[in-house]
Amino acid sequence: MSNRVLYLLTVIAAFVLLAARVADDGGPRHLPEAAAAPGDPLYFDLEVRGPTGQVLSHPQVVSEAGRPTRVELWSHEEDDGVRTPGVCIVLDPKGAVGGIDMSVDLSVSGVLGHGHSRVRMPMGKRRTVRFSTRDGKSVDLTVLAYRVDSRAFHAYLERMRRALALRQPPEA
Repeated sequence: MSNRVLYLLTVIAAFVLLAARVADDGGPRHLPEAAAAPGDPLYFDLEVRGPTGQVLSHPQVVSEAGRPTRVELWSHEEDDGVRTPGVCIVLDPKGAVGGIDMSVDLSVSGVLGHGHSRVRMPMGKRRTVRFSTRDGKSVDLTVLAYRVDSRAFHAYLERMRRALALRQPPEA
């Protein structure tokens, strides 16, 4: 599946979650950007980079605060014959003052057996978590998180929509 298809599926899932919230209380909840309460829908834009800086995966996920989420991408061969390793990411986001606090687990087949870290981050700001491999190299996981029902997320979606229309890489 292409990144564009995955992006569109993520956006559709986000809007479904938002529509459920609108139906529950008559309108979208625009909470302060600093808080994520248990059960709040969260959007994650993740990027895994290998030891040489190459992008190994770039999944986008809709999750829920207070509930672990597992993302597994199987190893496959690209059209140009390049083999992409399998990636497993487990996020366990909790609400925290000023954003979210979460446990992050990362495995990359043939590169990183298992890495574990905790990260505290504000919503809407990218954070990179570095995992060390046995041979002294590193694998980086970059995380961007938004509450789905926030103004910041809607602004992010608008920037993504414009970037896709102009066929440019989107920026956070």
